[in-house]
Amino acid sequence: MTFNLDKYNKPTPRYTSYPPVPYWRGAPPKEEWIKNITKYQQQDGGIDLYIHIPYCQQLCWYCGCHRHIKKDQKYDDAYVELILQEWNLYLNFIKNLKIKSLHFGGGTPNYLRANVFKSLMENLSSSFHESVTCSIELDPRTLTNEFISVMANYPFKRISMGIQDFDPKVQKAINRIQSKELITKVMVKLKAIKVESINFDLIYGLPHQNLKSIEQTLKDVKDLSPDLIAFYSYAHLPEKLKNQKLINYKDLLQGKDKYALFLRAREVLLREGYISIGLDHFAKVGSYLADASRRGRVLRNFMGHTDKKENCLLGLGVSAISESPDFFWQNEKDLHLYERSLINGPRANQGHVLSKKEKIISKEIQSLMCHEVFSLASFDEADRKIILRNLHSLIIDGLITGDGSDFKLTELGRDFRRNVAQCLDLGEDTGSSRRFSSAV
Repeated sequence: MTFNLDKYNKPTPRYTSYPPVPYWRGAPPKEEWIKNITKYQQQDGGIDLYIHIPYCQQLCWYCGCHRHIKKDQKYDDAYVELILQEWNLYLNFIKNLKIKSLHFGGGTPNYLRANVFKSLMENLSSSFHESVTCSIELDPRTLTNEFISVMANYPFKRISMGIQDFDPKVQKAINRIQSKELITKVMVKLKAIKVESINFDLIYGLPHQNLKSIEQTLKDVKDLSPDLIAFYSYAHLPEKLKNQKLINYKDLLQGKDKYALFLRAREVLLREGYISIGLDHFAKVGSYLADASRRGRVLRNFMGHTDKKENCLLGLGVSAISESPDFFWQNEKDLHLYERSLINGPRANQGHVLSKKEKIISKEIQSLMCHEVFSLASFDEADRKIILRNLHSLIIDGLITGDGSDFKLTELGRDFRRNVAQCLDLGEDTGSSRRFSSAV
């Protein structure tokens, strides 16, 4: 039987959260949100903290992140004051709030000048748990020695860099030019401050990519030998992201041709000593994520795959997302509205209160995404019947196998777990699915 790729190459949520963000129905009251964080903070002895730095000095044309382009770094001081103002609000509400992990994302976290970054870290460090681990996303093009020197004073053990592709023609087409030599120098500096894990973000489906160029990029990646690789599918949504209109659609591979890029890359990475984790992550044998996979302890959150997370992720900064087992909470996306929201305490732009059914679905989607198995045992009879109907064609097409209650992905199904997750999604409004990227 010939597999029909087009059947599954349709707009589908990535299921980074469940429900997906477009289907959130409203944040809990502030008092309930604070009470919820307090409960889990006391239970776990701390929280995960995410800080969103929205500024970049240059626009990458493929980018879908929430960011502001500011060549001048003079905006960093005032923004960090807002971050600390929000953090102090939480400290006033929650006693003995401890940070068990700290992650900086963006935008470009190293947009911050070294002295501003130092001030932020000094303020946060008084709330560090004794076993805190820090991680940060870095733009190697603008990373300074002074910024690295500040990092050296804190437990920054995990680093992620946006590489995307090493081919000069591809780099020019996405307006992100950075040489292999530059990345090599940055990695030497990071390893000198005892960074334990370096991740490369790569993207397939970019303009002018082909099988030959992907192989050359992966040859360069092999030479640099990062511990982890996130190999994301490019989502071309120019109707939502105006900057993507700068990319010529004719230069993009689609469908089976785009999928072939991923298959070739996976073949090369597996041959070079990486193992496949989740939908699009790869970990070098011996890395912390490979070890977590071997022990069945891989987890997934808004930042990707990890080996550990607390019940509460608290997000600071414009557009930052927080989550607990019961709630989702997202800050204001507009910088001025975010600033105003801090006057009377934390305020959400949007959020969601999870129902009992949604918690069950979320648990099984997490298991599917991270461990390639899921169960219908916790669903009531009516919901099981609906899901089994949804899954029927996937079983026929060889994406999953199961006994009617417990299921697992086949080798083919591993690449289409977003489609499988969609069958578990009893709340999705399929009429609005065009807001998502295609599954391939």
